[in-house]
Amino acid sequence: MTCAVGASPAEFRAQLTALLEGGGHRVAELRGLAAQSLGLAGALAAVRAAKPHLLVAAFPAGGAADFIRSLRASADMRLLPVLCVAPKAGSEEIVSLLDAGADDVIARPFSPQIFLARVRTLLRRAVWAGGAPEDAVTVLTGGSIELRLVSRSALVAGVPVALTRLEFDLLAHLLKHPDRA
Repeated sequence: MTCAVGASPAEFRAQLTALLEGGGHRVAELRGLAAQSLGLAGALAAVRAAKPHLLVAAFPAGGAADFIRSLRASADMRLLPVLCVAPKAGSEEIVSLLDAGADDVIARPFSPQIFLARVRTLLRRAVWAGGAPEDAVTVLTGGSIELRLVSRSALVAGVPVALTRLEFDLLAHLLKHPDRA
């Protein structure tokens, strides 16, 4: 599944990207989205072009609610799950983001495990709601290799291949982390 990350500053965007990639997700970084240098129309176009299954938005204080309202007003982006990361947000800011249309808000600092669990939950809901194909969640591909995680089956160029449990798990790890292979 592809997660789009719009966060400011760039170092925090890189941290979120590394965290998501470490969790096995493909990431599209949206530079300038959180800095609001794109404007609302440009920000929506950037998200639309990334074709994500989930948007992780980490805006500086203020501004995120307007962007989320615009996202929800757009017919083709209305159902996109949005996880907001708020810098040391109080309950008032969290409520404002949720009322604007965010699906979930996590305040900084946060536990990486909790962040990834919330990402998995939002992606699972997207699959259940029909907003994302189940294969996007349960199938890993790389070149001519396809791993089906639920059935624990492997195909190479469309031909089934028998793998031991260890071989399957190792191949799954390599496909989840292609930059480390």
